[in-house]
Amino acid sequence: MKITDHELTYFYCDRCGCGLGYAPKYSQDFSAIPRPHNALAYILEGEGEFISADRNDRVRPGDLVLTPMGSTYRQVWNTDLFFQHISVRFIFRAPPANFAGRRLFVQRLSGFSNLREDFEYILNKQNDPDAYYGVMSRFYAILGQVSPDFDGCELPPPDPVISRAVSYIEANCRRAITIDELSALCNLSRSHLFSRFKQVTGCTPIEYKHRAMVQRAQRLLIDEPSLSIEEVSERTGFESAAYFRRVFHAVTGLPPRDYRKIERGML
Repeated sequence: MKITDHELTYFYCDRCGCGLGYAPKYSQDFSAIPRPHNALAYILEGEGEFISADRNDRVRPGDLVLTPMGSTYRQVWNTDLFFQHISVRFIFRAPPANFAGRRLFVQRLSGFSNLREDFEYILNKQNDPDAYYGVMSRFYAILGQVSPDFDGCELPPPDPVISRAVSYIEANCRRAITIDELSALCNLSRSHLFSRFKQVTGCTPIEYKHRAMVQRAQRLLIDEPSLSIEEVSERTGFESAAYFRRVFHAVTGLPPRDYRKIERGML
């Protein structure tokens, strides 16, 4: 695989947090809402805990937290103190080393408090065209330092034929895709494609397409709060806002508007 195969298809950085005025324990529950991107956050202030099926990690200022794409978890913060973090969110077209071939856990990474300046630089310069190389070089330098410490479990080898269909759906999910189209791409009969796809992914091709569309919508709802639900629906390829709301609720368990509200302070 070439280096260019690992290009970023999504990159966004923001500062999140809250403080006094909330309950003594402030929590957010994403245990039923898989994350639509990878995120690496630098904890600036506050103490909290990240709770997932794999592990529980307590975090404090100077720690990093990795929340991988597709992960689910709860975060609980002690709001006797203000808590705040800088979160860099990203997606690779194809996972590079230390991401590929395994499911990464939600986890704390300690010993990297010296990276605060790099996170602040990315946050402040991400929209400055003249700082593009500086932002990207710092981002990749951060990953180069921390990714060898990532903890996870190995995944079984992917099905190369179905992987072809999955990549095609993700790249073209904004338009109509037929089973015949996927069958020809994979050189399989309709019935064989359907059964093999569901065995590998746990869902049908149309369900997978809906998930890919909803993931794009999730990112728009988070990153562009000024967009209306109708605009998000149109940008992600749904035939109507009503259909978008129905599919979004089926995938995430929440209406788009409610999802946008609870994302405040997320990693």
